[in-house]
Amino acid sequence: MGTAAIIVTYNARQWITRCIESVLASTAKPSIIVIDNSSSDGTADFIAATWPSVDVIRLEKNVGFGRTNNVGIAKACQAGVQFLFLLNQDAWVWPTCIQTCIDAADDEAFGVLSPVQCDYDGKAIHDGFRRYLRDEGIELQEPLGSGGVTQNVSFLPAALWLLRSSVIDRVGGSDPSFFLYGEDSEFAARVRHTGLKVGLVSGALGGHREGGRTVDHVRISRQRYGQYVRFLKFTPLSILLRWGVIAWQQMRRIVRGVVAGKTADIKASIRTTGMLIWNLTSIERSRRDFQILARTKQGGIAQLNARSRNDLLLIREQQTFIPIC
Repeated sequence: MGTAAIIVTYNARQWITRCIESVLASTAKPSIIVIDNSSSDGTADFIAATWPSVDVIRLEKNVGFGRTNNVGIAKACQAGVQFLFLLNQDAWVWPTCIQTCIDAADDEAFGVLSPVQCDYDGKAIHDGFRRYLRDEGIELQEPLGSGGVTQNVSFLPAALWLLRSSVIDRVGGSDPSFFLYGEDSEFAARVRHTGLKVGLVSGALGGHREGGRTVDHVRISRQRYGQYVRFLKFTPLSILLRWGVIAWQQMRRIVRGVVAGKTADIKASIRTTGMLIWNLTSIERSRRDFQILARTKQGGIAQLNARSRNDLLLIREQQTFIPIC
């Protein structure tokens, strides 16, 4: 039983100290699993030397956020933990944050729980998070963290998330067809698709560094890719009809971009099309696996461990192989 904090790192030296120290100071006292995506700045060595109690897993190459997260999730589930707390390398938590989320998880109707995300100074709500709250029609009380209500929402970003391991058994892990960004919205859609809810724990506080530094066409392509993958996975149409709809929409976007002279939109459409074609097999496999889980209502942890037996990465430190979902 217990709780495991799972942190995916990639060149995280400048942020990781605050992240790990905040988890170590948590009243919930979780174990910590760090999965390093082949950082070039010595992140893994730094963590291993500074915090010997942290379990550091080193991957030979950067395989993307979702697949790497699955390594930590699989290891934590194999250890029999009850709760998984996922946090970004540039995120941190108040001492009571994780425990407050665990207490809120007594309501098993919620599959995902998120604390309030503050900016990196901890003085105000993170700007990006505030936009999500505004979309949900939520206004938080002052001072932050004073509320004790868990509110049902459609989605909140996964810089800080609490999950039960039983939720993984029900819906599976992160979709490996997402390299970076969008895997959290797809996961939340799966959670809601199975009848569980996504919740905001207004009495729990965490911090997250400001992001948003990607160029326009990359950001747009990631957003569209996520929307298309959700359509491809959850729409009850044949494979030809589903992919035909996507192809038609992409062609229209490219033509409109050419007519309007919108270079960023054209680049985004081309990039999105390439991502979809490259991940076609993975998307369809993920759709099939989720349909199996939806019918059986269980088996996600076993699937996480066994689905990718042909997709192996060497862990340098242990010189053993680990399956990546």
